[in-house]
Amino acid sequence: MIHNSLILTGQTNQNLQELPGNYAVKGNRIIGAILMIFAVVFGAEPIYVLIGTILDTRQGFQHIDLKHLALAPVGIIFLGWGLNQFYIDGTLIIDRDKVTCDYRNLLGRHYWCDKITAYSGVRKKIEKGQANVVGSRQLYYAIWLVNRKPARSIRLYRAWSNQDWDKQLQWYAKLFNRPVLP
Repeated sequence: MIHNSLILTGQTNQNLQELPGNYAVKGNRIIGAILMIFAVVFGAEPIYVLIGTILDTRQGFQHIDLKHLALAPVGIIFLGWGLNQFYIDGTLIIDRDKVTCDYRNLLGRHYWCDKITAYSGVRKKIEKGQANVVGSRQLYYAIWLVNRKPARSIRLYRAWSNQDWDKQLQWYAKLFNRPVLP
């Protein structure tokens, strides 16, 4: 799963209002920091013990604890995944007939371009925001352009109120000439 944020550039708010829609693709730094903290807490000690065991040739490999052997790679993977969030940078462009995404991260450059016909339609979705101090979550009313590949689905609209939700859904369906999905 790729955690990134799309920030709409060149328009007055974060809802797609005109085409082409240009989004800045950035990594989620909060998730990156959490992943790196998790890697340090659960991966640092196993890595240290494994390196110490390997370097201490008197003990040999028979004294390696399975817990350390299992957690060391997990710590390294989570550290890399967390660092990667700080390096995701690119653009996503939505036009009337295609969607193009071009971004870079630690693993290299990634590019894809889908015709709008690859998207099955537009769908309403109620999303929960982050919990506040009291523990409750704000509800958001979103509209998504849905692709057959879930990682390529794009949120077009997000609001705190459902006041114009149905009207916006119909507008996006007409704009992209895609059906409204249940």
